[in-house]
Amino acid sequence: MTPRSTRRGRFTIHIGSFGAAIVFFAIGTFLVWNQHSGVRAHLTVESCNGSSPTGHSNGPFSIARLPNCYGRPSGAPDQPLMKIWNGWWGDEGHEINVHLLGSGKTATAIKDSWWQPLTALGIGCIFGVLAVIGIVRRLRGPALPVTTESAM
Repeated sequence: MTPRSTRRGRFTIHIGSFGAAIVFFAIGTFLVWNQHSGVRAHLTVESCNGSSPTGHSNGPFSIARLPNCYGRPSGAPDQPLMKIWNGWWGDEGHEINVHLLGSGKTATAIKDSWWQPLTALGIGCIFGVLAVIGIVRRLRGPALPVTTESAM
């Protein structure tokens, strides 16, 4: 591999790290913002499954996918099921704290959980630091070799 193609490959990695940092920051910020807005409520989780709504599998990526959890407001079994963001397998059958955004059929329930947003923000920070380090190194240029003549 020539030095020029190596530099181009590294530049692509730095831009990819920067893009991943933005995506993870956006996800973490979205989850934290939603946990601080909306109406507090308690939902009883009725089911959690790992299948997609369309019934199609994403192959190897389906292993890392969070489950789709559905629940009803506590004490209101006649209400329709609502999808719960940030639901986890262990929540099934338990009452959890959520924030409700919207109303009626368009209501969104977001579980009050701190480890998922902080994990997303932390991964975003790691990618951001990697991108900044790589871009600064690229702007600085290659290190000059130290020779005995230049050392004097």
